[in-house]
Amino acid sequence: MRHHDARATLRDFLDHHGITFSGAAMALSVSVATISQWISGARRPGATHREAIDRWTGGRVPRAAWGGGDLAYLERIEPHSSTVTTDS
Repeated sequence: MRHHDARATLRDFLDHHGITFSGAAMALSVSVATISQWISGARRPGATHREAIDRWTGGRVPRAAWGGGDLAYLERIEPHSSTVTTDS
């Protein structure tokens, strides 16, 4: 599932259960603006909120559906080299 799919799935979950953005915001302890940004794609939920969404929706919007996010950043980090160079 891609990031777009997660947004659509969250929106579908809200619509299916008659939950407003305000209701979702209260349940997830975020602002209404944050819910709107997640669904519009302006922002992606962080790892903690992806987990909260997964639990709140009973797995219907799984945390992995939002994409790598934080992990994508870690994949770009190169291992530290044990060779130290100095300008002397």
